[in-house]
Amino acid sequence: MTPADCDLRDSKFMPMYVQALLNSGFNAMPDDTAWRAGVTLWLKAWHQVPAASLPAGDEDLCALAGFGRDLKRWKKARDKALRGWTLCDDGRLYHPLIAEAALEAWNSRLLARLNGSAGNARRWGADFDATPQEVQLAEAVPLLRALNPQAEAVKKADRRKPSAIAGRSQGQGEGEGEGEGEGEGEGEGEGEGEG
Repeated sequence: MTPADCDLRDSKFMPMYVQALLNSGFNAMPDDTAWRAGVTLWLKAWHQVPAASLPAGDEDLCALAGFGRDLKRWKKARDKALRGWTLCDDGRLYHPLIAEAALEAWNSRLLARLNGSAGNARRWGADFDATPQEVQLAEAVPLLRALNPQAEAVKKADRRKPSAIAGRSQGQGEGEGEGEGEGEGEGEGEGEGEG
């Protein structure tokens, strides 16, 4: 549900869909131990790689859920704690709401890196190859769109022009040459300029 390189381990913040949680069957379950284990797993999944995933093995899940090595207690809470989680093709468990939040954060981070790197390249006249970030976005945006087509990061990705950012790295790109300069082009009047 998230790309293999989706890494949010340095992110101290994890969004919580409060209404979805409060109105869920998970929140309504009477087993406090399983509820605590489930929420703990959501939080632990945020800092796994890929983000929003968990290993599928009971020993790993037992430790991540806060049961230490008490597999007997873990197995009692397991099914309730893992409510909503899906085993995916990579052999890891994913929760759709955690994956959506992680993809929103990951896509926003990728767009910020791409725009910042392109801006720095323009500013310093350096070469910048946008291909790695473009490839990451090409993988991550459709995954988020599948979970939430109205996500803000999807809208931002749809508004941008990938070729414009990539083209800026090798020469003058969209918007370059406009704005404030070092005294060149000041004043008004009609004259011939570069198109």
